[in-house]
Amino acid sequence: MAIRRQQKGRFGKRNPGFAGKGKRKPGFGGGVNVQVLGGKTLEKVYSTARKTGQLRLSGRGIVEIPPEAFALNDQKNLGEGEKWWEASELKSVDVTHNEVKVIPKSVEAWETIERLVLSYNKISTIPAEIGGLEFLRSLKCDHNSLTSISDHAFRPGSPLGELWLQENKLTRLPESLCVLSNLSVLNLTKNCLVELPQKIGDLKTLRVLNLSENKLRSLPQGITRLANLETLELARNALESLPDLSISKITVLDLTMNSISSLPALPKTITEINFSDNSLRSIDGVEDYPKLSFINVSGNSISKISPKIGDLKSLRTLDLTNNNLSSLPGEIGLIEPLNILKFSGNPLRAFKKSLMSAQISSVKRYLRTRIRTDIDAKDRKEQSDHELKRQILYGSSSKKLDFSNQGLSQLPTQVYEVKDLQVLIATKNKLESLPNHFSHLQSLTILNLSENMLGCLPPQIAQLRSLKELYLFKNKIESLPRELAFAKNLTILDLRANRLSEFPMSILQLTSLQDLLLTHNSIRELPKLEGKLTELSTLDIGNNSLEKLGDGLRYLPKLQNLSLENNSLRKLPLELAACKNLKSLKVTGNLFRRLRGATLQRGTEAILKWLQQRIPFGDPLLDEIN
Repeated sequence: MAIRRQQKGRFGKRNPGFAGKGKRKPGFGGGVNVQVLGGKTLEKVYSTARKTGQLRLSGRGIVEIPPEAFALNDQKNLGEGEKWWEASELKSVDVTHNEVKVIPKSVEAWETIERLVLSYNKISTIPAEIGGLEFLRSLKCDHNSLTSISDHAFRPGSPLGELWLQENKLTRLPESLCVLSNLSVLNLTKNCLVELPQKIGDLKTLRVLNLSENKLRSLPQGITRLANLETLELARNALESLPDLSISKITVLDLTMNSISSLPALPKTITEINFSDNSLRSIDGVEDYPKLSFINVSGNSISKISPKIGDLKSLRTLDLTNNNLSSLPGEIGLIEPLNILKFSGNPLRAFKKSLMSAQISSVKRYLRTRIRTDIDAKDRKEQSDHELKRQILYGSSSKKLDFSNQGLSQLPTQVYEVKDLQVLIATKNKLESLPNHFSHLQSLTILNLSENMLGCLPPQIAQLRSLKELYLFKNKIESLPRELAFAKNLTILDLRANRLSEFPMSILQLTSLQDLLLTHNSIRELPKLEGKLTELSTLDIGNNSLEKLGDGLRYLPKLQNLSLENNSLRKLPLELAACKNLKSLKVTGNLFRRLRGATLQRGTEAILKWLQQRIPFGDPLLDEIN
């Protein structure tokens, strides 16, 4: 390697691109020439290494490691004023981004180093001499041309804890690898491995094992003995099955792009699984792993998801893209932490196109309305006390109880003993009232008592401070307690098909309410709404006896869906034209004289435009619209 010098030009400036002839530095007796890089010679690098204990030879274009690097403290290599007994002990060597092809035998001279980085070179083998580095804790030889590793490169008692060998050409690993009793990280991504050593289970301290992008068709049984393994990455191999991993401590498992046809036995500690682009037809049993927070099973052949998936109360991400699903279980909507749900590329029948791009909260809300409650009543009646105990026990762990279609005239008293109950479903029963101690269910967030015989609600309902969704469809409710106004966290209130003759005024105090469903009652008038229900997005008051709408609809800033169809309205308030976020307005089946059927048929936009055209010039309402 010649010394690169820059020749001065006419005005004393350096002339870039001119390389003079190389000269040898004195004191390096027969060694390689000193390379100048950015004004810093290797001599200075060696001097720095003697001071800091870190030898940095990265990015110098060398094809071999200079002999001087292995004899830093030799008298002939010392600089002026340097003394070998004052030199720091060498701890780290970095030779990345060069053209080195061979690790020489003289590497043994680095007997004190703890970290050796040889990444991005052209090294073809790891020699036995590496095994003589008794203090080596981290070896990085990734992005090279490795085809072999000496059987003596790894020795018992070695402190080696990290071994990075990704992006090489290894087809096998030496059995001696398995004697590394302190190894915690092993990265073998992007090699050509077709098998693993049978004794790989001896790596008792291994926490991270990355074998992605190899040619593995199977794993040795010994992998089940990796007692401390937390992350196992096997993406892009040719695996068709896995051994039983249930006794391990794995938390992250990546099997992207293999040929797995069924879920393997997994440990209870598992939190993330990625089985995208495999051959799965089912993920039944996934509910047995309660700590799961991430599931990716996209690109498989799954045709059905069990409703039990709703038991995964820690799940945050669920990717079902590109499968054969014709429906999704409504129980997915009950998974509160779930904030990423992907399901495009499936032949879903009941899903509207708008839901494909809707916010996750809207999708979950829709799914909850599809929870099955049509279990045969006769079969429900034949349930024994043992079955009731089983349900209570299940509810204690899942925080959810479902007593739908059991012919109940009152809820079992054991319900009020379930600690931290969050979801209670008791649809299609014969409930006529709720006891006062119903207020004990302080953690309840979803309550569905649809299709019962309830005539009223107890005032104590307002004490359910965590309640967010209340479904009372198809009961006999004539009024609501004024205490309901204190249910400040309520976002959904479903009172469809009841016996309300007046709009319950306590509803106006529900500051978090987003969906209010009042269709199929006998309500005659909508009260003044100015300053009320500021979070309301959906108001369905169709199929009532409405003759008049109170002022203030335009003060519902988030109103998107308004249904007034099949009432007795003779005109629409012009202020509807000022509802800037209104996307759906249904008003057919009323007694309008001026609003023609042709306009109604053209939909929301045409109706709002018709209303705007009838606002008198100079009316402040026009300023609000514009």
